[in-house]
Amino acid sequence: MFASRENFLVEKNKKESPNPFKDRVLGDEWLDWKAPENFQYEKIDEKKSVFLLFFSIIVFLITLGILFLFYLVIPRLKQFHPYLPVILGIFIISFSGFILFQLVLFLLSIYREKNFGIKFGGFTFSVNFLFPFAFSIARKAGFSIDRFGNSFIKVHNAITHALFRKDLRSKVLVLIPRCLEKQFVKEIRNLGEKYKVDVVIVGGGSKAREVIKQKEPSAVIGVACERDLVSGIRDVSPKIPVLGVVNERPLGPCKQTRTDVEEVENAIKFFLKQ
Repeated sequence: MFASRENFLVEKNKKESPNPFKDRVLGDEWLDWKAPENFQYEKIDEKKSVFLLFFSIIVFLITLGILFLFYLVIPRLKQFHPYLPVILGIFIISFSGFILFQLVLFLLSIYREKNFGIKFGGFTFSVNFLFPFAFSIARKAGFSIDRFGNSFIKVHNAITHALFRKDLRSKVLVLIPRCLEKQFVKEIRNLGEKYKVDVVIVGGGSKAREVIKQKEPSAVIGVACERDLVSGIRDVSPKIPVLGVVNERPLGPCKQTRTDVEEVENAIKFFLKQ
């Protein structure tokens, strides 16, 4: 995060009424967060089905939209040639069926974490592109960005596990947040030395993108909150495969966060094919 923004937030916190959260500089994705009274942290653990449900709804709506538009233009098509609606109808119905068939293969690949004949780049792009549309519906159903993002990260990790099979050796980059407790930073750095991969502390999305551009890794493992991970995954994937490890925030965002070091190690092993 840029220094000017940090200074602005520090001065802003000084002016506000005292609270246990005033001494932190929040990350980019948490600038709108306000500490509620009697704050109690609850770990988010949403199922993959949450994101997949709303993603599937969007795909169905797009398919129905294509069919509806075709229905509207049928009279115009008949004016050009009586067989044109039939020919175009066969194509559109076949294309719609193909989309739904690919959706079924996608769901099977996610739940079985096995490739059922889909392409890594194409589906990661589709998932990332349709994310805001799916979230717009999920938000109306009462899901926060953190809950929905948690499910999205699990889905994206499952896509990576199912479809990515390249052995990357030492080209893996592990990004960890500056707010991570020192104990966890030390353990993850030890993993970096053990497996010969780069481990870098970053202070926000802008810094993470800068490090990725400098390091040019073949794969990235990100440790962060749901908001930062969703933003990072959508920025980087499918150009670079990403595995996200969600941190825990017992004191709220951006302060003494924790993470599952074993999950980080498993992610490293996956990309190194160990």
